[in-house]
Amino acid sequence: MHETGDTNIKVTRCGWLNQDPLYITYHDEEWGVPQYDSQKLFEMLCLEGQQAGLSWITILKKRQHYREVFHNFDALKISKFTAKNVERLSSDPGIVRHKGKIEAIIHNSKCFLEMEDEEMALVKFCVPLLTRTVRICPVARQAQKIHRWVAPTLMELKRREKKLGGKKINPRNTFLEWNLEAELYAFGKRLNEDFDSDLLLQAFTDRTYVIKEEMKQKELEFDLKMKDNRVLAEEGEKFMKEYVQLYLEAALPKFPLEGVAGVWQHLTSEATLANVSAHLGTKDIILAAGKMSMNTGTSRIPGHCSQGS
Repeated sequence: MHETGDTNIKVTRCGWLNQDPLYITYHDEEWGVPQYDSQKLFEMLCLEGQQAGLSWITILKKRQHYREVFHNFDALKISKFTAKNVERLSSDPGIVRHKGKIEAIIHNSKCFLEMEDEEMALVKFCVPLLTRTVRICPVARQAQKIHRWVAPTLMELKRREKKLGGKKINPRNTFLEWNLEAELYAFGKRLNEDFDSDLLLQAFTDRTYVIKEEMKQKELEFDLKMKDNRVLAEEGEKFMKEYVQLYLEAALPKFPLEGVAGVWQHLTSEATLANVSAHLGTKDIILAAGKMSMNTGTSRIPGHCSQGS
């Protein structure tokens, strides 16, 4: 325990505290104080991640610089960081120069914004979490070391994760070092096809993505024309349905027309096409604004992207 030197006022502080003035100020003014500001909670969670394997005082001394290089933890600005930003920050002595930890802050910013979009603000998530954790492990037990809080907190987080549908696995195109050209090349190799790269890119570019990019270009005052896949999707759908119909009629000449129609409907259904598309890995190369179902026309047109077609 630590006590103040004032003879009139005696303050008992936690045993984990040292005599660093910065640490004492943090303990007296921030530690254990309820926080209901989402952006402040976002900052605290990010810094907690930076602490992993280090002492909290180390992060506390770097906190001001973290605020400077991460725009006061403005999630929207951080979410736009690129691999170049990560590279630059990795050589900044004012923060923990760990690439994984820097990328974690960027990933956290995207999760934070997603929670805001879904009207599940971070503060709405954290306050009930703390309340439930305290109920499992009362504050009176704090003197029995902080690790007693970890298990109940993890239990509650796991319960919430399961309630929300389990752990989400993000597609590769959300990674900072994602390379679209490499993904398109790999897609062609998986199918053993020699695709026209420009046409293939157009095939996987949804209209929503083009609209989003056009808005960005307008803000930056430049115009770079982009093509979306609407026309290719229509042509691909028409070609596919005609081909399947002709194949079934040739392969099953004695099959009743109703049976041919049933097989045709199954093979061209959204569920079947989405399943095929997912197993081809198209989710990693579809360019669309926000979340998008695999039930898209892009799963129907790769055959039209081959050289000479």
